[in-house]
Amino acid sequence: MKEKRSISAKTRWWFPFLVLGATVAGIWWMDDTGVAMRSAYSLGAGLLAVGLLAFWYVFLIGRTWRGKGIAFLKVFVLAVVAGGVFFGLFRYDGSSDGTAMPRFVGRWTKEESRPLRPLDLDAVEGTEPALPHEDSPQFLGPFRTGVIPGVRLVTDWEKSPPTELWRREVGLGWAGFAVAGNRGITLEQRNDEEVVVCYDLATGTPRWARKKPARFAETTGGDGPRSTPTIVAERVFAMGATGVLDCLDLANGEVIWSRDVLADTGNGLPTYGMAGSPLVEGDLVIVSGGAGSGPSLVAYSAEDGREVWQGGKGGAAYASPMVADFGGERMLLSVNGEDVSAHGLADGAVAWTFPWKSRLPKSSQPVVIGTNQLFVSASYGMGAHLLDVRSDGGKWSVEEVWSSLKMKTKFSSVCVRDGFAYGLDEGQLACISLEDGERQWRERGFGFGQNLLVGDTLLVQAEDGDVVLVAADPSEFRELARMKALDGKTWNIPTLAAPYLLVRNDREAACFLLAVEPSN
Repeated sequence: MKEKRSISAKTRWWFPFLVLGATVAGIWWMDDTGVAMRSAYSLGAGLLAVGLLAFWYVFLIGRTWRGKGIAFLKVFVLAVVAGGVFFGLFRYDGSSDGTAMPRFVGRWTKEESRPLRPLDLDAVEGTEPALPHEDSPQFLGPFRTGVIPGVRLVTDWEKSPPTELWRREVGLGWAGFAVAGNRGITLEQRNDEEVVVCYDLATGTPRWARKKPARFAETTGGDGPRSTPTIVAERVFAMGATGVLDCLDLANGEVIWSRDVLADTGNGLPTYGMAGSPLVEGDLVIVSGGAGSGPSLVAYSAEDGREVWQGGKGGAAYASPMVADFGGERMLLSVNGEDVSAHGLADGAVAWTFPWKSRLPKSSQPVVIGTNQLFVSASYGMGAHLLDVRSDGGKWSVEEVWSSLKMKTKFSSVCVRDGFAYGLDEGQLACISLEDGERQWRERGFGFGQNLLVGDTLLVQAEDGDVVLVAADPSEFRELARMKALDGKTWNIPTLAAPYLLVRNDREAACFLLAVEPSN
């Protein structure tokens, strides 16, 4: 009885309420940093809260030292038993979605094994597409901006619904399609081989496949290649997830040359694999240099694979290199581990940098605004920045116009139209003003997918596999049409070679014929 009275008299009841209140308040306070940071905080804060409550139970209740020891032993045994039971019954199975929240499945369930049927490549005859179309030969469309020019979609899908042309099983990975002529080319993980596959655009029949022994495995994001191939002048340039750059013949997939980029740069493999798509500019093919203290970019001769130059330092992030014009000067842009840099095309020399000191993943493409501004965005609380880039007698200056947490793109990039940026703000489709970074609207229901801009219409690939049309209107959110295109988690960029829409995830690919408005 005496022990119980002592406990009741000296129990600090304010402590558990303080811990729980601080945890909830912290999660609420982090709302604008986005779900990625909030998810990480929630996990960490939850574990910390449990630890503090255990500390309260053992040490902040009025117990004798003998009582404290017994209480500590109880908590320790309970933690060991609970952990043992939980991890005995469940196993970690990667992230549930783009929030990176862990997914646990019962150990009684078999680890998913999806043996792929071999690609039938015997006597494949190419079929010319029934309709003329625009090529989309690289990541994010013909100009690597996410904007598909010269096309207007019919948005009434009740009267003019999309027509499914074909659907087929594909290998693992988050690559998109590059389309040239009647060929659609993507990267896949098929068992222990990384494969560049060329599909017939009209039928989905595989026309050729170039295999190599390689497998990138990463539990959180999943296995397989990440980058979209690039097609230029009857050649295919494909960057594998482990850092091997291949140049293949578009007609038959034969290897013309190959380079191990990480061996050339001395950089390491990024945590989530090599994700940047090759950029072909003139007679150069330019790729990210990997992670580490080495170069952020490396350029090879597109003709024979000879290394031409290395540029920058500190390693690149997960975005793809791209070209931009500032003040009439054409240069390369690279999103890196701790900055954004611009480089000369001839030698890769750094023209200017914008410090962006965070080693957290940056995957979104920078977007050039007008002649002297650049928009960049990232998740994990980094948000968006509008930069002013100018040259005074060859001396470059970069100043931040504004920064905002109202747009935090993670896997996707923004599309810009008439002074407004549209993109997936950590799972919610949003529109912000480029004048001041203020949000115009935001809507749930899209997840961590991808988006393109087609005329005045956003074409959104939702994370759950839906394809959605939304009006690119800053005054209000208006969903115009929606269809179920794929099943399961979808992080891959869609490809519109109008009127053909190619979509895929790490399980299946499909091609739809979309109704387009006649050109004037």
